[in-house]
Amino acid sequence: MQAFSDPTLNMLFMILVVGGSFVCCWRWQRGRRDSSPVAASPDISQAGTDSPDTADSERPPEIHRSIEDTGSLQTIFTQTTPDGVAVEPVGRISGFGALLGIAAAVVGIFMTAGYSLLPIPTIPFVVFQTETYQLAAALFLGLLIAGLLLQVLGSGALKLRLGSNYSYIIYLCIAVGAIMIINLFVGPAQAGVYVDRQTNFMSGFSIQFGLFAILWQLNAVLYTDTSKNWFGFLAGLMNAFFIPIVALGQIMGNGIVYIGYAFLLIGQFSTFLYWWSPLGSIREYARSPNKAKLAFGISGFLTFLIGSAAVFVGPFTSIGEISIWRPWSTLDPVQENIFVTNPALIFALCTSMIFWIMLAPRLGAKELSVAHIGEDIIKGGVKWFMVLLAALGVIASAQAGTMLDGAEGVGIWLSMAPAAVMFLMGALYAATTDVITGIPLALTSIFLMVHPFVLADFVTITWIIVIITQGLLMVETFVRGLTSYSQGALSVILSILTSGLFVMFILGGFGSGPAAIWPTNQWFNIRLFPLIPEAIQSSTVVALPALMLLLRNVSLAGYSYGRGYTGGQMLMGISVIFALMIPLIAFNVGIAHVASTAAAVLLALYAVSFVLVLSLNMNLAAEVENTGRAFEGQYIRVSSVLGLGFGAVVAIIVFATFSVFPTALEIAFVIRLLVTLVVGLEILCIISWLVAGVRLGMMNEGFKFTKVEHQF
Repeated sequence: MQAFSDPTLNMLFMILVVGGSFVCCWRWQRGRRDSSPVAASPDISQAGTDSPDTADSERPPEIHRSIEDTGSLQTIFTQTTPDGVAVEPVGRISGFGALLGIAAAVVGIFMTAGYSLLPIPTIPFVVFQTETYQLAAALFLGLLIAGLLLQVLGSGALKLRLGSNYSYIIYLCIAVGAIMIINLFVGPAQAGVYVDRQTNFMSGFSIQFGLFAILWQLNAVLYTDTSKNWFGFLAGLMNAFFIPIVALGQIMGNGIVYIGYAFLLIGQFSTFLYWWSPLGSIREYARSPNKAKLAFGISGFLTFLIGSAAVFVGPFTSIGEISIWRPWSTLDPVQENIFVTNPALIFALCTSMIFWIMLAPRLGAKELSVAHIGEDIIKGGVKWFMVLLAALGVIASAQAGTMLDGAEGVGIWLSMAPAAVMFLMGALYAATTDVITGIPLALTSIFLMVHPFVLADFVTITWIIVIITQGLLMVETFVRGLTSYSQGALSVILSILTSGLFVMFILGGFGSGPAAIWPTNQWFNIRLFPLIPEAIQSSTVVALPALMLLLRNVSLAGYSYGRGYTGGQMLMGISVIFALMIPLIAFNVGIAHVASTAAAVLLALYAVSFVLVLSLNMNLAAEVENTGRAFEGQYIRVSSVLGLGFGAVVAIIVFATFSVFPTALEIAFVIRLLVTLVVGLEILCIISWLVAGVRLGMMNEGFKFTKVEHQF
């Protein structure tokens, strides 16, 4: 494959290929909707009969028997039940494909001396010129794609049972893998000693491997998401984390590479057992099997455990005695085209995220009623948008790892892609009143995007909290089979708390900064932390008011959940857009310009949120009135109308003032009006949210540890 020499063009090429792949997958999955008796949906998770939970007593005897036999090794190897009745496997030919995958894992363990046979980012060009490496890597990839080919050829029964053509995504993985094998032999030979040809080869080969890794992860979801037994659970989980662990080992030691190949070995053996399991081991309904929900919890925990390497290895440095954390897009000040955080570590995080997102569970009627939520948390277009963001992170980190001229052009995606996934996931969880899982993700993502650096403790502490909360969610999925917490009381409390902190920032409750950053010095006290120089803490401080406002918005989204109006969801969406603008604040000269840009982003976010929040309050007023509390409902409605009217007056004055060049006194007057509007409206809203939380029963939705019937 001839690659572009410009990394920016490579990124455009990647977007077209990945976008086209997603569209093809979506079209394939919809293809059987009209012809198959079993409904198919726009992702694998929706494939299968969309039916409510069915009690075991209502199942036919033959389904009872197949369920009992799904975990029996004797049944798998003899292809008969203990009663001697023959069973139909998921795919006998496909099982032989998994045996080739086992052979590939053996090659990786015994022929590599702990070196990666995959073109992980940062592997130098000279390695690809080595004949021994070419042969070993080609053998490894050849066995993998040959195994995948057999698997997809023998997957006819699976496609019919699911009513989905999702497994055709394997063909894309095979095609990219075949191109990689050809390029592995042809590319280095053609490049020779010519630097520009080496650049073309490395840039194109990194894109190819990035696409292969993305498609491999999407394929791994198939096993876990469709199987009711432990073999599918292990097949998906082990295959999915094989590439991220090998990427970690490339930087952190050969021993970890061996662990990655061991994951592949276990994963491929489990894949063999998955394909030879009785067809009854495949789920009948569109909801996630219990083991898939457990895999979601485990994959979230492992994703951020793997991501810890990217957080703690490389970004930390000190200015004097102050420890700071540099974003993943930061280039080394000494070495050209080298990032301070090894791109292979970010590659490992982003590839893990793809599997984690795709496993987002669909819940049946029983789980939805127990969890006190009305619909799935991660689904549809938002889910695929997060996958696309993670895919951009994979390709960007692969390109950055080439260390070629122009690779810094994709550097911003090293920070924004994984952080955007985290913010979106956190916002979605917070919008379902699960602030325990959601807020740490959203909070951490904002600090990951602060440029040019942030005080180290803010990233360290929040990342550890994310790992802890993901670990708790993993335990929750194992103990009770639930993949979220319903904490309406915490949504109310956090909305009020973050709004109060925002008011304190606006009023200068945390102190005032130097006059040099007027008129924003009262909002951004860049002397907030004692004993830390202003230049070091300024980037952290200017992000804090926006952080409070963003967290307030995602918490407020929980008020509208399950109530039939979309104001909260729109508020969440706007917050995501403005969160991605945080890195832009740093692209200014001098702290005065940085503070002014931060203030502009802050006021723009508040202005857009202003109407959405008042719309949400009007809906809450109607809900409160329907409970028989007319006075409280009228209070919320009247306060919203007054806020809207005062806001309109202030907007007119602002436009009139800044239609010409205002004087310092006129600017001060407008700032005073804005502060009055914000503080007055936030106080009225705090009272409204507290009233709505109490009257709508959200304050009663706290921790209730009740036993849930759950069985793996």
